Amino acid sequence: MKKTLKLLAVVAVLLVMLIALTGCGNKIVATRETEDGGVSYEEKLEIKLKDDKINNVKVTMTFEDKETAEKMKVRLDAAMAMITAFSGGDSGMEIKQKSKKIIIELDAEQYADMYGAEIEEISKDELKAQLEEEGYKVK
Repeated sequence: MKKTLKLLAVVAVLLVMLIALTGCGNKIVATRETEDGGVSYEEKLEIKLKDDKINNVKVTMTFEDKETAEKMKVRLDAAMAMITAFSGGDSGMEIKQKSKKIIIELDAEQYADMYGAEIEEISKDELKAQLEEEGYKVK
């Protein structure tokens, strides 16, 4: 019985270590303070990687108050409507508002379309360097 409990404890510890180690290296978090049209906000990018390439991106913009976030959401929704009208299809991009935050979720293809880049050609290190050039603090 004690051997079984010891074995289970060892397996549990190894499993937790495996999950922690594989999860840590597959995500880039970048932040910066941004000003757009007189509106200041904190921008946070969470980029999940798969095989050292972008898999999906979550952008969180945190504003000073809920009203400012609501106004920015209206602007973003209008911009998305124009993009959808010109492209002739749904962008598939999700834009949500939660109090003072706006959250935008993109997959790799949407990110590439937005930034005009070939995702297959951008490595994790190149992406970090690109974000730092754009003024982000990368973790």
